[in-house]
Formats: sequence, structure tokens, C-alpha cells
Amino acid sequence: MKSTAEMKRFAAGMRRSKTWAEQTAYSQLKNLFQSNGTGFSNQVVFGFYILDFVVPSKMLVIELDGKSHEGQAEYDARRDEFCRACGLTVIRLLNDNASAVSDAVATHGYETNWL
Repeated sequence: MKSTAEMKRFAAGMRRSKTWAEQTAYSQLKNLFQSNGTGFSNQVVFGFYILDFVVPSKMLVIELDGKSHEGQAEYDARRDEFCRACGLTVIRLLNDNASAVSDAVATHGYETNWL
């Protein structure tokens, strides 16, 4: 298991080298939230996990599933359950559906900011 510092360094590297799907989702979220000042973060260390995107004001986690998730169903299920136990909603999209991120987020109501 990696230390928190190691996980933070790994997440920072992931932020610098986004996949096509992550870049697509990032651009959509930036456009969606830039006008109203609501924030989001990507590659967030949360417990023992790194979450693709987090929208604190909606208590929402967005996970993009590509090839790196193949054979990871049990791990992904544990991560999703951990997030749900913390009061977060998890939306999973296949990388091919990354362009639907803003629609998925827009339909989710706002919650109390948890950060």
C-alpha cells in the first residue's frame, strides 16, 4: 500500500498526463463550473483511493472507466462503496461516454459542500 505522500505524487502525475477521456471531461467540467464559481477537482486522493473527478458542492464523484479498469470490478466496487459510505454519489462512465459528463453532473442536485 502506498503512503499518502506517494499517492499524492502519483495523483499529481496523473493530472499532468490526462487521457483523452479525462481531458474531455475536464474541459466540460471547467466550462460548466467556470461561470458560477463552483469548483471541482481531478485525481483526488480520498482515503486509500484516487478519484477521477470530485464535485464537492454536489457531493459527487465521477469515474471514467477505460482499459485500466478491466479486471478491476471488485476494486472499483470497494472504492464506490467507500465513497457512498462517506455520503458521496458515484457516477461511472465509460471513456467512450466522457463527452456526457456535463449532462450527468447537471442532473445531479447540489448538496452541502463537504470540503
